[in-house]
Amino acid sequence: RQPFGGVKASSFGFGMKAGGPNYIRQFINLKTKKSSLLKIENNFKTVYKEHFSRETDCSKIRGQHNIFRYIKANKIIILTDDKTKKEDLEIVLLSCKITKVPYEIVSTDKNNTLGHQIINRDKLISLLNTIDLKTRFRSLIQRLPEEFLRECYKKNISIYNRPPCTNGRFELLNYYREQSLSINFHRYGNLMGETNL
Repeated sequence: RQPFGGVKASSFGFGMKAGGPNYIRQFINLKTKKSSLLKIENNFKTVYKEHFSRETDCSKIRGQHNIFRYIKANKIIILTDDKTKKEDLEIVLLSCKITKVPYEIVSTDKNNTLGHQIINRDKLISLLNTIDLKTRFRSLIQRLPEEFLRECYKKNISIYNRPPCTNGRFELLNYYREQSLSINFHRYGNLMGETNL
């Protein structure tokens, strides 16, 4: 099947488009294997180079190009609290580094010593006033307030709060949105000078 994507309203949502190579992955419950940060970094770099940095045409339909590509987020807002594990934060920071996505860390932990922006848990919703649709939340808070989640869904703001995955093919999906471009070279079944991209 051709992946379904787009640049207007159809680009909203988590980004795993029906028919695309990642659609089934959103129905999987992952169990992450523990690994060293160096191994994780090597895996992420390889996956980025071989998959996320490339444009592909899986369909290869004569008379039509279907270009599938990833567009990185403008910014990732990382949400942490007093229960956030150091190793989880390290994986997320590593993901931002490899994908070259700017990030900001916001913590509900008043006692954090890392200099992160501190916000009251009940005020998380105020973050939505300063971001756009190209910003993503990567939450390391186990349970987020229902009101905050509802507002994210209403405004089509992507938020991902599963534990970080040590496999880059899964984790790095959270820092991009998918786009599928369809370029036709036929009219009523007649080819019109099809050329390779």
